[in-house]
Amino acid sequence: MVGTMSFLHHQDSCDPLCPSCMHEVETTEHIMLCWEEGRLKAFRQAIHELRQWGVQHFTDPQLLNGIMAYLMSQGLSTMESTFGHSSHRYNDMVRSQDIIGWRRFMEGMVSHQMRSVQRDYLWQQPTRMSVQTWMTGFIQQLLIITHKQWTYQNMVVHHRECGHMFAQKKSPFGRKLINNLAWVLPVFLSMIDPSQRFSHQI
Repeated sequence: MVGTMSFLHHQDSCDPLCPSCMHEVETTEHIMLCWEEGRLKAFRQAIHELRQWGVQHFTDPQLLNGIMAYLMSQGLSTMESTFGHSSHRYNDMVRSQDIIGWRRFMEGMVSHQMRSVQRDYLWQQPTRMSVQTWMTGFIQQLLIITHKQWTYQNMVVHHRECGHMFAQKKSPFGRKLINNLAWVLPVFLSMIDPSQRFSHQI
């Protein structure tokens, strides 16, 4: 993966602003929080894929719905608020996850209380899936979401023909090509085989 624009700014004095939204300095944190249309499409598509995975892997429905709302908030809401008035059995989990925080959650740092909640649900389902298998798969799905945002950033910044760095060195016309990525990249990312996403680099 390449560095953020704030990092590259210290290397060659390039513009540190996010090449997608052009409003905030692009830091590691901003990669996951940017509201530019293309990044949001890629982000929401990845969340949709996580929901599909959750349904297919016997995820507690209330747990899954709460997680979806928490992810979509992009750190603007606590997990406790997104779970609202759900059963009290989620209380310890949401409070401990809020201590960890949204950004760390996206890096795979999940409260151990979530394991207990999902374990209790699995025991009631017609499956031999272990909670360890579920936790491993769930964390992988979170990392896929984060990885896809970085893949998007790589394309926007360093694509050989219409990346931000290329456009800055060419002409004003070249900069207009960046806008096309907002439509193309989410489709491109959705076509990557899940088993290859961690090794896929631009």
